[in-house]
Amino acid sequence: MARLKTLKPRLPELGRQVKAHGWAETRRELPDARGYDQKWRRVIRPAILDRDFGLCQNCRRSGKLTAGNIVDHIVSKEVWKRAHDGRLDGCDDPSNLETTCGPCHKAKTGAEAALARREGSPVLGPIR
Repeated sequence: MARLKTLKPRLPELGRQVKAHGWAETRRELPDARGYDQKWRRVIRPAILDRDFGLCQNCRRSGKLTAGNIVDHIVSKEVWKRAHDGRLDGCDDPSNLETTCGPCHKAKTGAEAALARREGSPVLGPIR
């Protein structure tokens, strides 16, 4: 009878692949630690969803009407911090927030992450 191959012998190999491709495990801080506190959940987020009538603003600019349930920073917190000497003052201003749908948010976040990974990015500068 043939012996089943298990995942356990491959774990060290997978670990080397992860390191080689730069897929390091990243653990995000809790939402409160990232600035999404009670004020964000109870006041800011609902106000932006109401202002935008629950519609994805990116889709709306493209001529589509799509429901959105994510409130996103137009200028990301990381870019904001770099442009304002490490401060987030004004980052949560309604003029810097908009409602987005899941696919638009995923695309925008992916593009921002790719830009941040590039060495010497004109927006973010070298990543250390």
